[in-house]
Amino acid sequence: METVYHFILKGSNWILAGLLSLLGFSVTSCGATDEYGSPYAEYALKGKVTNRNGDPIQGIEINYGGIDNNVLSPSYISEMSKLPQTQKDGSYDIKFEDFPMDIVRIIAKDIDGPENGSFETDSIDVKIEGFEGGKSWFQGKAEVNIPDIKLKEKKE
Repeated sequence: METVYHFILKGSNWILAGLLSLLGFSVTSCGATDEYGSPYAEYALKGKVTNRNGDPIQGIEINYGGIDNNVLSPSYISEMSKLPQTQKDGSYDIKFEDFPMDIVRIIAKDIDGPENGSFETDSIDVKIEGFEGGKSWFQGKAEVNIPDIKLKEKKE
């Protein structure tokens, strides 16, 4: 009796393995291309940092982070290179590739101390719309002009 049971079990295993093999191969041969990786997008963000009077501030460090479900995910540019700073006219230009984000938080931080005046850190959330030229995993490129960030002077 045990040999009959063993024979039936072994036979059904072979039949199931054969069916699964055939079904697996038939599903993969439907003409779709395989893609590996993760979605990404290119960003070009431009803006200006001023004081409350509208005067440009030089030497302000600019960083960014993506906002997803009200949670800030930090950028990785600070880990790979020196963060960009504002120019003499207060302008900055950030170019990076990252996971596609609907909202980007730009963070302006005074790092030079009292050299250009002491200012409090501030940020602005910017909605990203209009990715252009996307295909497959590449979602496209977004060029955004960011409204001025107006920093408050630190009270000492």
